[in-house]
Parts: sequence; structure tokens; C-alpha cells
Amino acid sequence: MNEQLILNKWNLLGKDLKIKAEVPGDITIDMYNAGKVSNPYILENYKDSTWVGRENFTYECEFDVPSPSFAKESQVLVFEGIDLFSIIYLNGIKIGETKNAFLEYRFDVKNALKEKNNLLQVKMISTLNEADKINTDGYNVIFNKPRIFLRKPQCHFGWDWAPKICAYGIIGKVYLESKERFQIEDVHYKADDKGNLSFFIKTNYTTETLFRPDGSVAKQGESKKDDKLVFRLAKTPFGNDFDTYEIPLEGKKNFLALKYRDFALWWPTGYGEQPLYNYVIDLYRDNKKVDTKQGYFAFRSVSLLEEAKGNNLLGMDFLINNKKIFLKGSNWVPPEFFTGVMKDEKYKKMIALAKEMNINMLRVWGGGSYEKDIFYSLCDKYGILVWQDICLACADIPEDNQEFVSNLLKEVEYQVKRLRNHPCLVYWCGGNEKTGTYGNLINKGDFLVNCLLYGVIYNLDDTRPYSRQSPHSYTDVGNDYRSGDTHYGNFEYALDHGMADYRKYISKKNVPFVSECAVMGPSSEESLRKIFGNDHIWPMDEMWKDRFMENPYGISPLDFPHRELFYAEDMYGKVDGITSFVKKASLAHAEALRAEFEYTRANRHISGAFLNWMFDDIWPSGTWAILDYYLEPKQAYYALKNSYRPRLASFYEDKDGFTHVFFDNSTNIPYSGKLIFGAKKYDGKSLFEKEVKLENVLDDVFDLKLDFKVTDFDAYFFAKFLDDGEEIKTLYSPYMWRNHSFASDFDYNVEQIDSKHIKIHIKANSFAKSLFINFKDNYRYSFSSNYIDLEKGDEAIVDINSEEDIDLSSLNLTSF
Repeated sequence: MNEQLILNKWNLLGKDLKIKAEVPGDITIDMYNAGKVSNPYILENYKDSTWVGRENFTYECEFDVPSPSFAKESQVLVFEGIDLFSIIYLNGIKIGETKNAFLEYRFDVKNALKEKNNLLQVKMISTLNEADKINTDGYNVIFNKPRIFLRKPQCHFGWDWAPKICAYGIIGKVYLESKERFQIEDVHYKADDKGNLSFFIKTNYTTETLFRPDGSVAKQGESKKDDKLVFRLAKTPFGNDFDTYEIPLEGKKNFLALKYRDFALWWPTGYGEQPLYNYVIDLYRDNKKVDTKQGYFAFRSVSLLEEAKGNNLLGMDFLINNKKIFLKGSNWVPPEFFTGVMKDEKYKKMIALAKEMNINMLRVWGGGSYEKDIFYSLCDKYGILVWQDICLACADIPEDNQEFVSNLLKEVEYQVKRLRNHPCLVYWCGGNEKTGTYGNLINKGDFLVNCLLYGVIYNLDDTRPYSRQSPHSYTDVGNDYRSGDTHYGNFEYALDHGMADYRKYISKKNVPFVSECAVMGPSSEESLRKIFGNDHIWPMDEMWKDRFMENPYGISPLDFPHRELFYAEDMYGKVDGITSFVKKASLAHAEALRAEFEYTRANRHISGAFLNWMFDDIWPSGTWAILDYYLEPKQAYYALKNSYRPRLASFYEDKDGFTHVFFDNSTNIPYSGKLIFGAKKYDGKSLFEKEVKLENVLDDVFDLKLDFKVTDFDAYFFAKFLDDGEEIKTLYSPYMWRNHSFASDFDYNVEQIDSKHIKIHIKANSFAKSLFINFKDNYRYSFSSNYIDLEKGDEAIVDINSEEDIDLSSLNLTSF
């Protein structure tokens, strides 16, 4: 029925150039692989390859078509993505052109195709040269003005964490699709939390004749030949035992509606399971199966609750299956600057790391890309909710340009249809930080985000909420923390006021929905050495400033690396080298993010969400991300992993300077048990200890103001409870571990499970702070925990796995 011929043998031609090309891929990386440019990922080498974006190139592919495929009635050449401008020829015949990297292009090539010796040419036209022709007068934009007219990742023109390289090339699969003439064009389903299920099927033909008002024939339908749709729907999650339903084909649009009596609900991770039901839909004509579509569906509902939270605050909470969900998440940016070279394996590792971190929402940020299908499928599997921005960011939107609007709306229609069947997707947003976000200046784009986008999206998908922008509010200022979602944090404020009172800054506001909390910290020393090499690793020089980029919103004169240095030294004293810098700046990053989140969680009767900025890096760097480009988690990753756990006992400081202990149970199962908390000296001396009994804690946070204050820098609070038999312990310093030198005396031994799996048993002979386990090529290893805090006498077991044999000779344990 449906046969695909993947076209994967390509050459790239340019001026005096012919090299092999990878498709999907990127021209700059093809040049690097051919030795034409230096490695763009390290040092300042990316500057040496910027000329690539100024040249025109041609991809060529020769192919034959197998005889059975060539005999099919329908021949469509599919490009899953081209970035950006191109003209496409098959056997010398122009079949189309492209101007949107977020669209799939499908070209009917029946009349141009040959069975043998086909030549496909994709003539790439320089994005940068086309950008130079654009008149940008009258638009407010940051980073790069022409970019707002170009439908490709906006961060490709430079951002405060991305370089100025214009990625360029065929970024998606290319294949010939040979099919029968009669086809299923689209499958869309709706399912709720009550077992209601509807499928909406669109075919590319109808057997019905269309008549004009005067009775004459406007369009003759195809002859009727017992055309029907056969649905096979799984009885149980993941099963292949199906119930079968048949309906006659009534036209291009058809539907099946039914109700499941026995079904399981899909929940975000931490709140339940993620049951997915398989389906297969076949189109029959003249008793012959002519097309088939298959996938899965899930039963769940989503809605947005906005209700008064007191103190003139309007809340924003997501309800899944009518249950209020506290969102613990992060902002996802493109994990690879050169879009086409991103591999499925990297998606698998990254989403697994998000799941292990207890993340239940990822926001796909609007300055990047709509992600590949595998991203959303993995989020369906793991129960990670997805907030999807339309790909617009930090600028006016040229709604007064008809060609731009038409191009954008085609993109939105395509992406909504592509993504709406994923249960993980719960929110559409019209973009990131449009003009008006941080002040009253609103120039162009409000009609587009308020009306056009909303209308197109709601028409195609009325099951999910939509918001015009992030941030948004109900006042003139988009980033007004009293309503909607807010980009909020205290790290910038601390540049002027110091880190000593960081907890006090946090306690000044309760924000209903934190959609970006930006805190900065370095990558590991090993990762930084890859980036800078030995000649530039220390002291910080101009390469550091260039590599870490800069933020046009910032008012501080400090560049990004020196901001990290300031935070490190203000918190933990003088930095004397790269090792010292990474240790101190990493701890500052982790403690600040942890403090921001745990205050938000303790006050979740007001706050519905906390999403840190950001989860990942687009290229090797060392600023906002908690997972670096090489996929090595930073200390902040492990700090949030502990704080994001479904059940948490910890502490926070209120606006009057008092410490509170709290317990939160963000699950669907009530918790009863003992909460033990107190304070100790680092030498193990107890200052106080109390025990409270928790009874059926679920939707309300247990919160207790303490009458005890830790006044010495060598003391800390602790809290512990049993969760399914495992002791969960939290250690908390009101001073974020400042002004103390840790002896960190510990012993450890290694238990070898097999060549790719070990357990490390650790015992602390004195208080051990931020105990870091690492190997050479540390990104290759998976740790159940790292950067561990242990009280005197405590023991810990850390599971370590690797896809390759573990190199025990490079094992190293260090501490703060």
C-alpha cells in the first residue's frame, strides 16, 4: 500500500566543491566532516565558518525506484524539513520551493519521476543574503532584526546562550512515498477522562457528488465501491487485542464516536501511570485495503483554572483529569544548534534524564523549534507534560506583512495537526516575550497572537487551553507577577545586592505561575576544558565572554562569566583557579535554584508551577542550562532532582526571617507517617529534634513555623521521612553553606555488578558537602545521585551505569 524510499545518498556542490553530505544534516557540519572548516563547537572556531551561510549550495541525489513502487498511482516526494530557502528540481523539472523550516513539504512528482536514473537537486539559497534584502524599519527586535520575517529557529541569529551561526541545509528526512490513489489524509482523535472517544478521519477523496444551488453538478464524486473505514481499537493499554468497528465512507470527513466502559487514565509522572491504547485504521475500496494509519490514544482531560489566590493575586493552575497538578519543570531549547544533525539517541537520553529528575512539564520555548515526533512520543511514554510555544520570540511580530502571516499560519496549521494527538501536549502559547512583556511598549503583533493564532489553533484543537504569550497577565505589563505566567527570579537582583540575603529576596513575592526562573552556573571542569582548551581555560579572557554570550535585557555591567564569578566569590570566598571556580559557582547555581523552587513549592496554594530556565544547552557553553551540551548534568540538576521528588520535606525562610519546615505530597495518593526534623552542628551535635505525625496529607502542604533559629554558620537543619520504606532526608542551610570550611572525611568502596554497572558505598566520617563522583568522559555515565551531602556517620549507595565498560581507573571522588 504505502511504500517509502528513503533518499540518503547525497553530495553537496558549491564553488569548486563536491563533498558527501548527510541528510538530515547541516552544510556547516558537512564542511567540517570534509575538512573544509574547523570544529565549530570549540574555542572561537564558529567564527571561521560564518561564510558558509553566505554561500549558495546544491544538494544532489541520484536514485532508482523499484518497479512495484513505480507502478503506484500516487508518487509524492516528501521533505520533512529544509532550512530555509531552496528551489527543488527532479530530472531538470522544477517541482517546488521552500521558505519555512517548520513545514513539511510534499510534492507530486508523478509526471517528473522515472523508474531509473533520477536526479534530485535541492538548490539552497543563502538565508543571510535573503535577510539582507528585508526592510525592518518600524519594528522593535532584539539580537537581529530581519530574523522576525524568517521562519526558522530565531536563536540561529545569536542569543544570550547561542552563537551567531546561521544553520543551513536539509534538516529532515527525504523520501519518495508511493501509494494507491485513494488515501487517508488525516487522523485526529479526542478522548476525555470519562471514557468518551471520537475519531475524525479525513480522506483525499469523496464518493459524494457536489451540487450547485441550481441543481447542476459542481464536482462529480468517485464511483462508490463499498468504500469503508475499519477501526481496530485496543481493549487494554499497550495491547494487541482489538475491538473492531466499521463505518461507510460518507465523504472526505468521517467520524466514529464511542464510549469505553473500562479504561485507564493517563496521568503526568508522579500522579499515576501513562496507559496508551493502540489503534489501526484501514481504508477499504472495492474490498481491497488501500491505505492504513496507526498510532495510539489516551484518556485524559486538561483545563486551566484561574481563581483568586488572595492579596489581589489571580492563580493559574493546570487540571489534568480534574485534578490540580503542581508543575515542576524546565524550559527546553533546541538541544543541537545544527538542527539536522540531532539524533534520536540524544532525545532518548535527554527525556530519560528529565524523567529521572522528576520533571513533569517541559516548555518548548518559542525562539527554537517545534521538536521532532520522537520528543513528543517519549513525553507521552514518560508522562511529561508539554507546553508548546509557537515559534516567535522577543520581538514585534510583522502582522502587517501579508506574505509573512500567510507563511506563519500554514506552519501553525501543520504543526497543530501534527501534534494534537499527543496526550503529553497540554498547552498552546503564542510565543515568547513579545513587545509589551516588560513595559507598555506594544508595537506590532497583538492582533495576530490574540485573534489569528487563537482562531486557527482553536479551530483545529479545542481540547487544550491557549495563551497569547509567555509571560502574560491581565494588566498592561505582560510580566506582571500578580496574574498569568511570569518570568521571575532573584539572581539578577543579587548582582546589585549580594547573595547573603538571597532567601529574603525570594520571600518578598508569591508568584502564581513561574514559567521561567533564570539562574546561572558553569558546566563541569571537564566540559569547560573541551570548550576552551588548556590555553584559555583560566583565567577568564575574551573567549569566555564571547562564548557565554550576553543578555540585552541585563542592566549589570558584568559579562556572564564574571557574573558567575561574582556569585561564587560572594557566596564562598576567593576563587583561585578553574577547579575552585567550578566548585563554588556550581554550588551557588544549585543553592539559588533550589531556594527559588522550594519556596514556590511550599507556597503552592498560591503557585501552580515552577519551570527553571533552562533544561539544556544548544552548544557547548556554561550558563543557564542544568544539563550541558554533552549531556552531563550539573550540580543544579541533582539539586532540583531531589527537590522535585513527588514527596518532599524541606525548609524555607518567610518574609520576617523565620524558618519553616514543610511537607508536600504532589501525588494522587494520601501520605501518612512521621516527619522528623531538627538542627545539628556539622560535628554531629544535636541542637534540637522534633517529630510530628502526618495524617493523609495530599492537596494541602503541611507547614510549621519554627521557633528555633540557626545563628551559627556551622549549623544546619535536617528533615526526614519514610517513603515506601526508603528514608528521604533533606539537609538545609539558612546561609546556603556559606562561611564554613568542610573537612569532608569519607570512605568508599566499589561493588562491581558487571562491566557496565557498579555501586559505590560511601560512609561519611565527618560532614561531607557536595561529594562529586566522576570519571574520565563523565557524560557517558548515569548516576542515581551525585554532588551528595552526608551528615557525619551517614552512608549512601550510588548506582552507576554506562553503555560502555566502566573505566574504574579514572574513578575520582571529590567534595566541596
